[in-house]
Parts: sequence; structure tokens; C-alpha cells
Amino acid sequence: MEAVVERQARFVGSYAHEIRTALTSIIGYADLLRLQKLDEGERAEAADFILAEGQRLERLSQLILDLVVLEGRPLRLHPASPGALVRGLVERLAPLYAADGVDLSCACEEGACLMEPDLVTSLVENLCENARKALGGPGAVRVACQMLDDGCRISVSDDGPGIPPEALGRLTEPFYRVEGAHAPEGGAGLGLTLCHDIAAAHEGSLAFASEPGAGTTVTAELHGGAA
Repeated sequence: MEAVVERQARFVGSYAHEIRTALTSIIGYADLLRLQKLDEGERAEAADFILAEGQRLERLSQLILDLVVLEGRPLRLHPASPGALVRGLVERLAPLYAADGVDLSCACEEGACLMEPDLVTSLVENLCENARKALGGPGAVRVACQMLDDGCRISVSDDGPGIPPEALGRLTEPFYRVEGAHAPEGGAGLGLTLCHDIAAAHEGSLAFASEPGAGTTVTAELHGGAA
């Protein structure tokens, strides 16, 4: 019974976190539209982004539920290009990050592998958001994507203050927050937990490399298979 309650609580927390993440982007673009600081092409792009994020959130709500219901059973994976996925996400998020003085960029290898694209998009977006919040102000976030024989490796790096060594082993625990970490927008500490679950659902893993004062790199290896 305790395990069931814990899974349900984790699902509710993860879903709430994802709603907040998507709404942050939607509200940001809606605010730009409201202030009328965009030309015609930029307005169309903002409207397209709001629609795409709303549709992604709708799909994601079912996918997060699937992670709970599956309980270790394989997801339905599809051939997709992780590089194209990362580039598209970075292009959509870069204007919002630039408004905070954060330079968001990516370097991606070409290729395809088996994955659940919406869940992988969520994983990358969560890692980017964590990196942005860790900066606590202007800085740089870099996303890299490399192809593997049976999947891909995606890493997100920032040039922020880094993470204390004693905290690295607890980062994927539900509701865990690094003491003194920059997070002006708050949060429940579930983003990395969800990233861990998504990587595990792709037979993969999440690894952290950080040094105080020298930034942090989070690497997700996904081994869903070759396309």
C-alpha cells in the first residue's frame, strides 16, 4: 500500500512539474504577444510555439501516466532524430533564455534511433531549465547530442556555480533540493526525478559531473535501440 501511495504521489508531483514547465514557456510567449513587441513573423512563430507546447502537454500527460502504469514494461519506441529534436527545442527556448541573459546553444550529430520523442523532449527541456536556474543570472547553457550504436547520448552543461560533491548522489531523489541552489522560480525538486525515469524507460541512465565554481554537466544515455 505504501508503494502504491508513493507511486501515485510521484506521478502527481511529476505531472504538476511538467505543467509548470510548459506553462512557463507558454506564458512567456503570450506575454511577448500581449506587449506587441514582435513583428508579423515573430508573432506567428510565438503563436505556433504556444500551440505546439499545448499539444505537447496534452500528449505528455498521457505519457507520464504511462510511465506509472507500465511499471518497468517497455515503452513503445519510434525511430526519431534526437539531433533534430534538440535543435528544435533549443530554437524555441533560446529567445526566452536570452531575455534572462542566458545564451542557449546546441551541437548535434546527425542520425536516428528508437525513442519516445515527447518524453525525450521533456527530459532535455527539464535539464535545460535546471541549468538555467542553476546559473542564477546571465550565463551559458550548452546542449550536445551524440549518436551511439544503440541510441544516443545527450548532455546539458552550464557555467554556473556547480554542485557540492555531497549532493550529487541525491539529485534524482523526489523533492530533493540542493541547499543554497539558485531557484528563484521555486519548484518541487521533481524535474531530475522525471529525467531519471525517462532515461530508465529507454534502458538508459542519468549521470552528473560538477565541480563547485566550474559548472555542471548532466548526461543522459538512452539505449532504446538503433533505428
